[in-house]
Amino acid sequence: MQRFDCLSLDCPLFGDHLLEASAGTGKTFSIEHIFVRLLLESIELEQILSVTFTRAATRELKARIHANIETALRFIQTNELGWEYLKPHLGSKEAIRLLSDALAVFEQCQIFTIHGF
Repeated sequence: MQRFDCLSLDCPLFGDHLLEASAGTGKTFSIEHIFVRLLLESIELEQILSVTFTRAATRELKARIHANIETALRFIQTNELGWEYLKPHLGSKEAIRLLSDALAVFEQCQIFTIHGF
């Protein structure tokens, strides 16, 4: 089994992947970072879909993704290396624009419960 490290520059984003893990092992953490990494690859927020089981999980995921985008934006603006995958984007006006644009339209984020989807 391959190790999955969403913070690593070497972690592939595209292609087929299955992330299966027990409760409390970091799935939500991984998803919030994958969202930021996809945004930095010029994938628009509205093109990303996440489906959860409960309304509470949906609310938590939305809040954590929003907070993570804000944190990544702050790291990029201040040239502070928070996570390895941000290294190529530090100080980048394009990365700042991409994350700022995502925050501006965050209410259009595609995060649903299974039934809501």
